[in-house]
Amino acid sequence: MTLTNIKLEIEEGLIKSITTFPEGVCVVTGETGTVFRNAYILPGMTDSHCHLWGLGMMRKILTFDDCNSEKNCIEKAESQPFFRSNWIFGRGWNQENWKNSNLPTLEHLDKAFPDNPCYFIRVDGHAAWVNSKALEIAGISKETKDPVGGAILRYDDGTPNGVLVDSAMLLAEKLIPDFSEEQYQEFISIAQDLCIQVGITAVHDMDVSPKLVDIFRKMNSSNELKIRIYSHISAQNDEYIDAGITPYISDFFNVVGIKLFSDGALGSRGAALLSDYADEAGNKGLLILDKMQMAEKAEIAIQKGFDIAIHAIGDRANREVLDAYQILRQKFGNFRNKLRIEHAQIVAEEDIPRFRELNVIASVQPIHYIGDEKMALARLGREIFDKHGYPWQKFLKNSVEIIAGSDFPIESHNPFLGLSAFLTRQNLEGGEIQNPEERLNLFDAIKSYTLTPAKVVNSSTGLLRVGYKADFVITNSNIGSKSQIHETSVEAVYVGGNLKYSRS
Repeated sequence: MTLTNIKLEIEEGLIKSITTFPEGVCVVTGETGTVFRNAYILPGMTDSHCHLWGLGMMRKILTFDDCNSEKNCIEKAESQPFFRSNWIFGRGWNQENWKNSNLPTLEHLDKAFPDNPCYFIRVDGHAAWVNSKALEIAGISKETKDPVGGAILRYDDGTPNGVLVDSAMLLAEKLIPDFSEEQYQEFISIAQDLCIQVGITAVHDMDVSPKLVDIFRKMNSSNELKIRIYSHISAQNDEYIDAGITPYISDFFNVVGIKLFSDGALGSRGAALLSDYADEAGNKGLLILDKMQMAEKAEIAIQKGFDIAIHAIGDRANREVLDAYQILRQKFGNFRNKLRIEHAQIVAEEDIPRFRELNVIASVQPIHYIGDEKMALARLGREIFDKHGYPWQKFLKNSVEIIAGSDFPIESHNPFLGLSAFLTRQNLEGGEIQNPEERLNLFDAIKSYTLTPAKVVNSSTGLLRVGYKADFVITNSNIGSKSQIHETSVEAVYVGGNLKYSRS
């Protein structure tokens, strides 16, 4: 799939000609030719679902991804606290990776931090672990009712135990002082550098706060953006309407859509399922918005010119989103705004053809399969996992367009890990392959990271073709013949014909 013995001539940011070159890859810009001997080339890759500034933030704040217990998280918070005013803030805990896989509670957190409020976000972003001080400031008590689309987890007597799920998180999160504009700029700069180093030249940035739009536009105006950004603005609570955000198109920064949530995540049992969780009878998860609510919000956005991206992990949530999209199709016909389902992880077999019938794009994150496999099997049970779980090949067989991303910083931003997951459906430790019939071939896997996501945002990238934008990646190996694709090294990256990264 990668090419070698190729010469690209670039003019005004576009590919002017493609000819042969016997020693690897040669890139000619103006009168300057740069040779990459024994190298290979492929189109620049797009991460179709990520949280750009969050990747940079995770390099600066308190993180728990390396912790193996509740105690370990608390010890790290004590030794490396990150403050937002007087709040201690962190992210990345995952009880599934702990020796004891129970959700944390506030008891030990209170002993370590009796006076400072703590707010620690779970790895998937769908639950927060807080202490009593945070609950006190937020006014969350035994009498507080669960908000719609959320849950305040409790002890047997009804007292909050320190875990807030989905919309309940906002009860505390809204009180935490924000980062400064300078911090956001730093986070974005760090993130785009990290992306370029692994061959990402464009991102579909999800759930972007309206307050970031002006920051992105300023960075774009001062030529600080190195990758192409296609933002989907937060819309769950009509944030983009209140802020007066409208579609915006430029070469490097674009506002193209809105982002909604239909359910939560599997890890915190917030994904909305058609049947009970296999490991918690009577719990079918949380439906944050129903089909009528989603259809109403999407209709407003469509009339404003936005594409629609809706988070749906559980099979019930995916069905509800498809029902919402069906309402829109019946009302407006085949409008040009793109309709997407983000994650589309657990989908009933009878709902898969509806993606094609309704012209809905499946925005999947193959690396989630690797990270979630054991947990998802425990949550769903073998039968539902096999029938409904991560149906990549079923999508393609039903002519459903797939675009791929990572959901970083929840998972690694390295697209070669995602490609490996598509191809092998196996973790890097060589575990058992589940449902091998759902694996993708290399052509379809790369297409989901290059050409298809470019088409979705109407960008002339994703192909090495004359007249297309000169966004491409130079690698050290031919991934088409390399079984260890996750070990691929990026040697150089060009965006718009300009060298943005060189390993040497």
